[in-house]
Amino acid sequence: MTDATAADSAARTRRRCRLVREAVLEWRGRSRFTVLCFLLFMAAQAAARLALVVAAITPSIPIDGYANDGMMSAFSSR
Repeated sequence: MTDATAADSAARTRRRCRLVREAVLEWRGRSRFTVLCFLLFMAAQAAARLALVVAAITPSIPIDGYANDGMMSAFSSR
């Protein structure tokens, strides 16, 4: 990861955290359940992004010398 990419990623993370803090402060009069649902939604988004990154990387890793192309490799003839 280049320095510019790392700096951009860090800036996005800081901006996201600032947005969450502002939203929580703005919702101070709201119920805790509403704030908790919002934070849970933000965590689910982050987990989905991570899952997409892992899914993009995983197929390129060979397992037992064969390409990892899902269940089709288990049934293909050698």
